[in-house]
Amino acid sequence: MSLLNFDNNNSVAPRSKKPLKLLLGIGAVVGAITLGPTLAASINLGSSAPIEFGQGLALTTACDNEILLTPNSTFINDESGGAFKLTSIKVSEIDLDACSGKDFTIKVFGSSPTALAFNGDISSIKVEDNGTNYSMHYTSGILLEPIDDSSFLLVIDSADPTTLSADQVVSFTIESETHNYIGEYGPGGARIFYFSAEGFDEVGAPCSPNCHYLGFAPTGWNGTQLDPGLNWSYGTTEDMSATGTSDATGSQVGSGFANTVLMGSYPLSSEAADVVQSYAASDNSAGEWFIPSLAELDLLLRDANMALGFVTGANAYWSSTESIASRAMWEYPLNFISGNDAKDHTYYVRPIRAF
Repeated sequence: MSLLNFDNNNSVAPRSKKPLKLLLGIGAVVGAITLGPTLAASINLGSSAPIEFGQGLALTTACDNEILLTPNSTFINDESGGAFKLTSIKVSEIDLDACSGKDFTIKVFGSSPTALAFNGDISSIKVEDNGTNYSMHYTSGILLEPIDDSSFLLVIDSADPTTLSADQVVSFTIESETHNYIGEYGPGGARIFYFSAEGFDEVGAPCSPNCHYLGFAPTGWNGTQLDPGLNWSYGTTEDMSATGTSDATGSQVGSGFANTVLMGSYPLSSEAADVVQSYAASDNSAGEWFIPSLAELDLLLRDANMALGFVTGANAYWSSTESIASRAMWEYPLNFISGNDAKDHTYYVRPIRAF
């Protein structure tokens, strides 16, 4: 099973034998090539040899210093006599390891610093390197076609009257940057609200010690539109030590899974932990979901909320962080105020998952 589900009507070009390797940091280096008015789609740049459409030129990006970008033009006949149109762009010789998990953004320029539209209102093309395939979000006007593991072809609709004429083209740029997975979907329908390229340790989770994502269960995970109101614990004075150990506070990113295990393992147990740990999603993943720690809950409420389709009620949400033996931490989704309350109080609960 792939790590992420990119089933979002993207155009996808499959590749083989390319593992997902997330790189540290986010960088974008721009490589540019210069083209110009076409007669057989070529110009002279003041050197002895013209640069031509159809000729691959080596560009430098943040992940690869020798990517080849090859623009191609086609003569399209029409009532006015016809013209050369920019009809495809081939990107090839991509470093399979260094560029895995990157996005490529391609733009075309004329004589001004404002990017031109390839056709319609599309002035930049973003191709995502998902580790096992390439994908992009355009569904009309531009198509993505597979070539091989390290190459893809962008085909621009030559029949579209807005498709760019080749004689308008002066230069191209290509940028690479680390892909931002926020809002995409992971295993079991978990929608990603937190991403770390460096990785983090969600202690006890299947991905430990090298997790990269936190995702929340979809609205309706429990069969109703609103999250269930549950008590944190049946035992109001049972110290579950979910405040942490000597080197962790139990409230930070990476402690929610371990906290939830503690909640569910004591004799009087926890209604909230029981419900969340039994949630199996669409991939039989019971036991992999947990109640977020206070820091994880804060990320969820601030970064997900309505922007990612996280529908909340007006009540507070439990975290898995214990305050004292009789109380645990919560946070309100409307103003992000946090506090603590008796464990037998009922607040909303939403499962999350690390992967």
